[in-house]
Amino acid sequence: MGAQKELRSSFFLVFSGARYKLLFAALLIALTLLYFTLTNVFLFGTLTLNPSLKIPDAFLIFCISALSSLGFTIFAYRFFAIGSLSATKASAGGSLLGIFASACPVCQPICFLWLGLGSVSLFLVDYSFYIALASVLLLLYANYASLRSLRGCPLPKRKPAK
Repeated sequence: MGAQKELRSSFFLVFSGARYKLLFAALLIALTLLYFTLTNVFLFGTLTLNPSLKIPDAFLIFCISALSSLGFTIFAYRFFAIGSLSATKASAGGSLLGIFASACPVCQPICFLWLGLGSVSLFLVDYSFYIALASVLLLLYANYASLRSLRGCPLPKRKPAK
């Protein structure tokens, strides 16, 4: 029970400032549009939703963008308020994995087409749900580790004088 209180207080500590709330909202909007475009949930050329869209897949993509926004907000708080530049590798891995979470045989993810690897992504069709789920789990762990580490020492680490 004590660990939950520490996580909750760390969460509220990050969002105690108005600029971090605003940063989270801006990142959420930007990353949601980016992920929805890159994973073909939103068809940018026609300004419509993908007709073959599956609701659980779209929900997982939204969760990825929300958790990525939270991770970036925690990182910004650590950088500006505490002066620490540490970030977890799981956060970056989860965010990048989210880009590859949705694929269909007709409309490949845009990032593969940019790289000239459109046909390589055909294997993602069967595993896109599991890739998105793995991305969400990685981001949950990264945000948990980031929030947990906020309650360590409130002072920034200093280099010893020579």
